[in-house]
Amino acid sequence: MVSVLSEIHDCKDPKDSRFLALAHDSQSGCIISGNEHLMAMNPWRGIEIVAPGAFLALVG
Repeated sequence: MVSVLSEIHDCKDPKDSRFLALAHDSQSGCIISGNEHLMAMNPWRGIEIVAPGAFLALVG
């Protein structure tokens, strides 16, 4: 479990900022999402934002 303590307001869609906060607080290496607002921010603070298909191609 990860406690999300950061308040992030970097995304155009405020509802998507919670995913950025989770990635930041969990020290994630990447975010897997097809969300256009998040994808447009790639990379965000050193965290890659990768579409699901592209992620599968990388690990598969």
